[in-house]
Amino acid sequence: MAAISIVIPVYNCAEYLRECLDSILTQSFKDIEVYCVDDESTDMSVDILTEYQQNDTRIHILQQKNSGQGVARNNALQYVTGKYVIFVDSDDWLEPDALQLMYDKMEKDGSEILLFNVYEVGADNKKQVYKPADAFFSKFGELVFSPIEAKDFIYNTTPRPFRMYKRDSMIKYGYKYAAHRHLEDHSPFFCFFASVDKMSVLNKCLYNYRLRENSSTRTVERCINAFYEDFLLCEKALKNTKNGETFFEQFVLRKIRNFFYHYKHITPCAKSRFYKVMQKTFKYIHKNIGDSVVSKSEYFTQYKSVLKMPYFVFKYQDKVKKTCLAIKQSIAV
Repeated sequence: MAAISIVIPVYNCAEYLRECLDSILTQSFKDIEVYCVDDESTDMSVDILTEYQQNDTRIHILQQKNSGQGVARNNALQYVTGKYVIFVDSDDWLEPDALQLMYDKMEKDGSEILLFNVYEVGADNKKQVYKPADAFFSKFGELVFSPIEAKDFIYNTTPRPFRMYKRDSMIKYGYKYAAHRHLEDHSPFFCFFASVDKMSVLNKCLYNYRLRENSSTRTVERCINAFYEDFLLCEKALKNTKNGETFFEQFVLRKIRNFFYHYKHITPCAKSRFYKVMQKTFKYIHKNIGDSVVSKSEYFTQYKSVLKMPYFVFKYQDKVKKTCLAIKQSIAV
């Protein structure tokens, strides 16, 4: 039994896999086990995993049919034995003392989730600080707090697994990823945050997140329908969660923001398809949840437009607004 379990989904990441594994195996904290789940890679990833396993018994290799990283993480969670669990993507890497700092903090605080900050690393290898833990640190510092105390901004962070978890709590509250290939981390994000009693923050950058054009976070266009399916899945799961009703409003508002974020960043050729799914979801919210919650969103006006407008009208309206804003700004200058 290890103190910390590290779970790494692996799919065609041979180019970066050694850097990821080296950053973990050379940590100052040694009491670890590493579960690497091969998602039917077709490059040299499995050869690299086998090579590393032969040199370090802390590495365990699991293999599955190509099913995505959510399923890979779920599979690994059946085997891990650590007191704490952290997920690392196979193209990312940890800072040298990351695990020691995380372990010491969780042992000190007795928390069930530890939030920390991240370096985002671009194609030029330049690092930029990303602070998913910032809202919590601004209010609580490094004190232990409950999600109830952070209710109004509990979901103002990323669903990406930039955190460490207490495994007993993951088992107790049924921590599980969705089976679809995009947004697979939303359900455990919403539900686990609404279940635990103790959270804490380590105000340090401990994880290096590589920004890649062909990474899983850039595959929205292939998984557009998942946005509607995931809303329904998360809604149902959250309502069956310990404090789900308390956090339901924040869940809806977070999902609305997520839709408009992706609409803004998705490529023009996919916008009309994404708009249809967005409209389908908003009509579901309007009929089954009501607009009183959404009225608290900064996107409420756009939400109402999506409800009643076909895509080409919404698109034209959006273009007119941008043109008017550009004219106002040019006049002001």
